[in-house]
Amino acid sequence: MSVWESYRDLLVGVYYMINDTRFIDAYGGSPLILSENPWLTYLPATYGGTVQAPQEAAFIAADEVSDNLWFTGGEANDVSLADLIAQEYDNTLVKYADDEPYHVYVIGIVKAGVTLSDDQKDELSDSFDLWVFHFGTWRDAGAIKENRTF
Repeated sequence: MSVWESYRDLLVGVYYMINDTRFIDAYGGSPLILSENPWLTYLPATYGGTVQAPQEAAFIAADEVSDNLWFTGGEANDVSLADLIAQEYDNTLVKYADDEPYHVYVIGIVKAGVTLSDDQKDELSDSFDLWVFHFGTWRDAGAIKENRTF
């Protein structure tokens, strides 16, 4: 079982790049759609395209809980690489490089209605290499990010 499989009850999907124009879902669901193909297994910091989530009820519900990153009024947004790493989102988890250049490797979206326990926050912090304060309090399992200040 992959590390991502253990989060199936918590996340709508876990997305990673293949050499294609989409982030595929580790759970076999609909992919995130890229406007441009980077021809790499990650989104490079220089990526000028956008990412969109599938316009499906589970994604819209998860995003509208607090983030409003992927959708506005039920309509899909074009999300840039800068948007993905600009801040910590409650329901969108982004695994990206700790230092410049900030390549994006994995994106996860927490299901609507899920309340994460402290242990789950630690596990997600470790797996997604999240900033130590991603969940609002210091997490030893988190990472120091060059683009974040204390």
